[in-house]
Amino acid sequence: MKKMQKLRINGTVAEDETAVVLQYFWNKNMYVMKTGGVADLLYQPEGFAMDEKVQALQPNSGPYIHISEESMHDTLVGNYLFVLLSADKEAQKAFEELQQKPLWNALPAVKKQSSILYRG
Repeated sequence: MKKMQKLRINGTVAEDETAVVLQYFWNKNMYVMKTGGVADLLYQPEGFAMDEKVQALQPNSGPYIHISEESMHDTLVGNYLFVLLSADKEAQKAFEELQQKPLWNALPAVKKQSSILYRG
């Protein structure tokens, strides 16, 4: 049995729950990922759904969709927010600065404490 199927059967992931994957870089560039890597793992039939707003986004190149801080509330929509962050100190410092901003703290997934950070 696949891991996502187990999460659905155990009630960890409800059928209508959504998620979004954000990749954040040292230079403060943010990208939403619809495909590839973690996104492919999350957006399976037994996994998380993709919000309609995220579905409508078109990639800039490859699986990456560049977003700005100002557009976070239009693009980082979902019950869960998965943040991919490189392990270098510059990226961590830049992300810590973002986490102090009201725009970040007003995101629904952040307010519900359902944002998950992965450091690479």
